[in-house]
Amino acid sequence: MNYKLAKQLKEAGFPQETKQAYVLSSGGKEEHRNIQNMHSGGYINLLSAGYEVVSKPTLEEVIEECGDDLEGIEKMETGGWGAYTYSKKWANSIGVTHLEAVSNLYIKLTRNNKA
Repeated sequence: MNYKLAKQLKEAGFPQETKQAYVLSSGGKEEHRNIQNMHSGGYINLLSAGYEVVSKPTLEEVIEECGDDLEGIEKMETGGWGAYTYSKKWANSIGVTHLEAVSNLYIKLTRNNKA
């Protein structure tokens, strides 16, 4: 997952309590950091120091947030991965990796729920 997709997830309302994050300094330098113990105030300390912090979730975390709306993930014949749902509103998404496909589906589902 890259910073751009992680930021889109954050903007779509994805929880920001993961162990890994992208950290953007006020100078615009992007870093990947492990934040091992959220209870020690990892995010809060970085935010108070002027950094932008964006969670970098795992596939399992994104699947968990999709919940029952995620009905399938499959390798596509043309390359890449697809994720889809038929519940509530039909939606599908694609990505180079299965994490990208499910993340894109989460973003679509969140937008559909706001509409």
